[in-house]
Amino acid sequence: MSEQHGPINQEHEKQTIQVSRLKTACGSPLTNKTVSTIFEGRKIYFCEKECLDEFNLDPKAFLKSEHFLIRWEDLEKVA
Repeated sequence: MSEQHGPINQEHEKQTIQVSRLKTACGSPLTNKTVSTIFEGRKIYFCEKECLDEFNLDPKAFLKSEHFLIRWEDLEKVA
């Protein structure tokens, strides 16, 4: 029976690692205040609604600003 639990535990660990790698635009971990949007096929998380509002004013400028501290490649792809 322990052989059956091995892959399940490994899958759970994999999911936990993937979720823990998600960060907000400023590089902070996700919290219960985190909000998100989809932009050019990527899901971007923000610490709070005010940051999302700032992003929505000019997304391209926000992505070039000091507020955006993660790599575009690290963002979650959305189909």
